[in-house]
Amino acid sequence: LGTLASAFATVEEKCKPSAVKEVLPGRPGLDGDNDMAMCVINAAEASSYIGHAVLSIRASSEDCRHPRTGKLEASCAADVSGAIQSLLLVMAYLSNAAALCGETVIVGAVCANRITSILAGFAEVSGGASGAHNNCRGSGVTHGNRFLDPDGVPRGAR
Repeated sequence: LGTLASAFATVEEKCKPSAVKEVLPGRPGLDGDNDMAMCVINAAEASSYIGHAVLSIRASSEDCRHPRTGKLEASCAADVSGAIQSLLLVMAYLSNAAALCGETVIVGAVCANRITSILAGFAEVSGGASGAHNNCRGSGVTHGNRFLDPDGVPRGAR
């Protein structure tokens, strides 16, 4: 939720029409070195969230195909929310990398980072609520570690 709060705090400043068209010079010295390091970290984070998106899509293909019995609906929602959040975070990290990796700062990419971070934050809240529903009803089914399939046969983690 910290990402959501941070993005909300700066979205107006970074996305106003006059700011989006700006191209700012890169920062000199250590600040510029830090920006380049963050560029590399953002690219690595984006690649890791591609993996998480694939896992969430795979889990949703299992959890969302069963008839509505009430057993896996919240797991399906958590899986889909996780996939959406992961894809939005890929966009957020890549847009932040685009803003930091060059000799200039592309402010439009900074705005894209803020918007996709906000959307990813809402997807995180959605996934958390679905996970909480599973935990509160004591289903024994959790995102990424399912102990009971719809037929009631224990199969462990997939």
